[in-house]
Amino acid sequence: MKKYPYIFMAFLWATAATPTFAGNLWQNTTSGMNPDDVKKLYPDATTPREIDGQKTMLLKNIMIFDEKFDAIFYFRSERLTKVTLNITNALNPSAFQARIPQATFALIRDELMKKYGQPVNTRSSLMGNNIDFIKNDTSIELTYYDTSNLSSNNVTRSISITYEAPDGGNTPL
Repeated sequence: MKKYPYIFMAFLWATAATPTFAGNLWQNTTSGMNPDDVKKLYPDATTPREIDGQKTMLLKNIMIFDEKFDAIFYFRSERLTKVTLNITNALNPSAFQARIPQATFALIRDELMKKYGQPVNTRSSLMGNNIDFIKNDTSIELTYYDTSNLSSNNVTRSISITYEAPDGGNTPL
C-alpha cells in the first residue's frame, strides 16, 4: 500500500478548521505550480507528458474511503490549473472493492458538503450524478457515472472529483 493511504480524508479534515484561501484545490498544490514543483510534493507521480497540448502527471493509488483513486495533475503553459481524482472499473477491473460505487459516492459527497457547504448545482441523469461546489475561485465537481441502466454488456462505473482554479493564479489547489 502506498504512503498516501488517507491523504484525501486528512486533507478534508485538516482544512475544514482552517481559513480557506481563494482557489483551494487539492492536497498542498497551488495553481500556477510547474511540473517540477508537483514532482517535489509527490515523488511517485509520473514524468509529465503532453496530451492535446496540455501536460499531465499521474499519481496512482490514492486511498479514499478504502478505494484506490488516481490523481491527474493538468498543466496549461507549464502552470497547474486542475487536479482530478478518479476511479473507474473500465481501467481498473478491481475498482469498487470496499463497497458499491453509489455508497462511495455518497461518502465523498457528504465530506465535500462538510467542507464546502451546500452545492451550487446538482444534476442527475439516467447515467449518473454531478454535484458542483465553489469555494472562492475554485470549482469542485463530484461526478458519478454508471451505465448499468443502459442495455449494454459493458457496464462502466466511475467516480471523479475535480478541483479547478482559474488559469494563471498562484492559489492553493
